[in-house]
Amino acid sequence: MAQGDLTEILRDVHGTKVVIIGTMELSGAYSAGGIVPSVAKFGLSRVDFVHFEPIELAATTALLPRYDRATDKVMIHEGDGPTTAGPLAETDEALTSADDLRYMAVGVL
Repeated sequence: MAQGDLTEILRDVHGTKVVIIGTMELSGAYSAGGIVPSVAKFGLSRVDFVHFEPIELAATTALLPRYDRATDKVMIHEGDGPTTAGPLAETDEALTSADDLRYMAVGVL
């Protein structure tokens, strides 16, 4: 699998909303500006909400992913414990398949 590849685990319909739970492959160097998911908008015509589980790298370091609707990219920021001041910077960590992102996307097909 390549960086950005999506694997759907569950798809469920709740009224007019579709909920998709899956994983996103991470591997290699993180590209500044974000990772493009292999399936645009997680397979939805409109994305209302995306949640990612943070990735714990060490006891005080975590990767915090967020979805940028304007660019359809996943940005990954790095937090270094309670001493981080100001906005979080994009990560410069090497990513491995062990760091794959689990996500939940909600929207309309």
